[in-house]
Amino acid sequence: KEELNFDYINIKDFITKTQYGIDIISGMNLIFGSDNQNSPTKIRNIIKKAKSEYDVVVIDTSSYGLLDYTKEIFKVSDNIIFISGANILEIKKTKKLLKIYEEEWGIERRKIQIMFNKYTEESIDTQVLRNIFNNYNVLGKIKLRDYYDFIINQRKSGIKRINDEIKIIEERLEQSNIRIKQIKNRI
Repeated sequence: KEELNFDYINIKDFITKTQYGIDIISGMNLIFGSDNQNSPTKIRNIIKKAKSEYDVVVIDTSSYGLLDYTKEIFKVSDNIIFISGANILEIKKTKKLLKIYEEEWGIERRKIQIMFNKYTEESIDTQVLRNIFNNYNVLGKIKLRDYYDFIINQRKSGIKRINDEIKIIEERLEQSNIRIKQIKNRI
């Protein structure tokens, strides 16, 4: 962060290429979150540069939706996908934020689309959600599946298990080397 020249940021310095033809630009919090970088003009220029280089640019902003740089990103975005939970607390939060975005920030409603995340059987019914947000394009819902947590958790325990196995192998190799050295010393 200390090495960044905020007067001139080359977005290419933050790109990680993947094998899937998708580039990931990480460090956005460094680019946009700095006190030195909160200039609306600089933020707009960075986004425009990214838009000129890519067919689609997806920016994952902070879940705290009232940051100055979020406002500037929203203003220059073609579409905004707002992700919300499908419960009373998340809906209240979403309604408040959407009101701020439209009334105080001047974000056009037509740009905002809503997606409900971590949807379960206990979540508010999809049709009720569509009725609550009837002035918005509701894209749909992403179901919460225990399977995802299972995979994530198994991966962590799997990695630990693999690391434990590697340690055992290393210890056995080390013991074998000691035994081999002892045998060689006797000969």
